[in-house]
Amino acid sequence: MDEQAPTRQQPPPHDGRALVVGFDRHSASHAALRFAMGLAEQLGARLHVVHVLDLEDTPIDADEDGESWSRHIGRELERSQEEVRQILGASSVGWAYHRRSGDPANQLVAAAEDLDALMIVVGSPPRGLRTALDHILGGAVVEELFHRSSRPVVLVPDKHMG
Repeated sequence: MDEQAPTRQQPPPHDGRALVVGFDRHSASHAALRFAMGLAEQLGARLHVVHVLDLEDTPIDADEDGESWSRHIGRELERSQEEVRQILGASSVGWAYHRRSGDPANQLVAAAEDLDALMIVVGSPPRGLRTALDHILGGAVVEELFHRSSRPVVLVPDKHMG
């Protein structure tokens, strides 16, 4: 799935400042989005929410045909965008939702570069089996962000109450 044009929600601020926040369905990601929303309000920045297609967006049934697979992914991506809309709904922050596919760290760094973002905000990675699988399958996203990004990376803990 190629990158889609961002979904525009509100007009950007006049000064052009941008923050990039990585988003998935984990609670730390929600905490990161709330933190980034507050920071964007304080800085007068536009918030760019980047969701990178991952295994949680894809169906479990490997036997599904291509059309069913695509519909399932579409529903999951719509659900993700709706979660963002609910979290940011009452905010005065201008924001856009971006869907991308590929390596999450590369996509977040590329978005930050493309937008000349002040920083990248992400939630702390979950513990347990998923973290172990992340390392086996190519490294943890946060670790890769710190190595690849020339911009500050803000790591928000799951328990941050934004």
